[in-house]
Amino acid sequence: MLLKNQQVETFFNQLIPILSPELNRELEDLLDQDLAQLKGDEALSLVDKMYLEPQQKELLKFYINRRQANLATAISRTVSMHALSPEKPVAELQREVTEDAAILSKLKERIDWYRYSAITNGSCTPDWIRKEVPTQDYSIQEYARLVANAEDRFPLNSWVLDQAFFATLLSKPYEDTESFGDKILNAKGTLRIPFYSRDMLFDLVIDKRSRRIRTEIDSRVQSNESGSDRMEPLIAFDLRFDQVTSISQKGSSDTGTFALAKESYAVKLEPTGLAPYYAFMDAVQCLYGEAAQKTVTENLGRFLAHVMASPTIVQHLVDPEKKTIDWLRFTSETVALGTVAASEAANIGSDNGTASQSQQISAEAMKTLAADKEEAAQEKSITSAQEEERQTWHSQLIKTVFSEIEADRAHELETFESKLLSLTGEAEDGK
Repeated sequence: MLLKNQQVETFFNQLIPILSPELNRELEDLLDQDLAQLKGDEALSLVDKMYLEPQQKELLKFYINRRQANLATAISRTVSMHALSPEKPVAELQREVTEDAAILSKLKERIDWYRYSAITNGSCTPDWIRKEVPTQDYSIQEYARLVANAEDRFPLNSWVLDQAFFATLLSKPYEDTESFGDKILNAKGTLRIPFYSRDMLFDLVIDKRSRRIRTEIDSRVQSNESGSDRMEPLIAFDLRFDQVTSISQKGSSDTGTFALAKESYAVKLEPTGLAPYYAFMDAVQCLYGEAAQKTVTENLGRFLAHVMASPTIVQHLVDPEKKTIDWLRFTSETVALGTVAASEAANIGSDNGTASQSQQISAEAMKTLAADKEEAAQEKSITSAQEEERQTWHSQLIKTVFSEIEADRAHELETFESKLLSLTGEAEDGK
């Protein structure tokens, strides 16, 4: 009889979270906050504190692992779920993870292709890049879309978040760059920004937890095969934030070619350190002009100064409002640059690359600019998509998982009621 009473008590204890789901509400809100703040590991720890059955916890962790692109762990959780509830099929969940793995592989392959492209890491001129972009199927816009797709699918993955920050730096105002960068640093502690120099490919690493800024050589390549004598060499560094006394930049144009000027650089630190160029720096200059390049460069410098947060750091940043001007060629070169930017944006393979820079914008070029403007207005921007996804994905996740849990609750309540009735019936018979 005592055993029967203990079983009844156990069943009642298991019924509490099913009959009173409000006990989970506060924890569900905290979980939602962690996911919105991109804190995947904290979210996983919080799941363990929730009033859920083991298979429900595994299901919730399964979805979080998928968003982290921690796919091996996600697969192992399907095995655990099946062991806990053999009657529940997991084949569909396993198929989804397999699909995730294939998508992640393709995205990484193409994003890496851009990372190691000669256009991304080499010197250029507007005339040269206009010819190369169509032949190489190269587009900074495509890179941005790839990153958006990766962030849409795996918004808690560290590598994806680094890419998403860099895409934001390339395409959004400073306020958005600072806000998103702070969010990532608060979530995972570090940011890695792709860089290149005359001799190396490397990452500029911001480590907020240890309050250091450093360079780390890309171990996948021995050198920058696209480097040239026009570029500055890397001067590696690893400094505490409070050691940095100044941040300097140079990003002017070569007045003869409109390319990025020799001896330009994105980040120079005192007392020591030179990280010459962020990925695409030359390409942005050649495709979109000096003002666009300086805007991105300045935003990077401002963000570094913001993160280091030292009132004694002297800043000598580029000014997008100040243009390098050769007064004898000013009009013709700005006109030519507009044509080049339009041809890249529309991915046009033009055969008039030898045309004089003094040539005025043709009627055809004007049509191209108008068409591209209309297309851009119709197409959702990369960063808009990123922000929309950051605002909605975690709520969709919670809805999906907890709808499954609610169904489980109903099913389990029915099961518990049957067992409870059986036990109480047996107890009555034993009297």
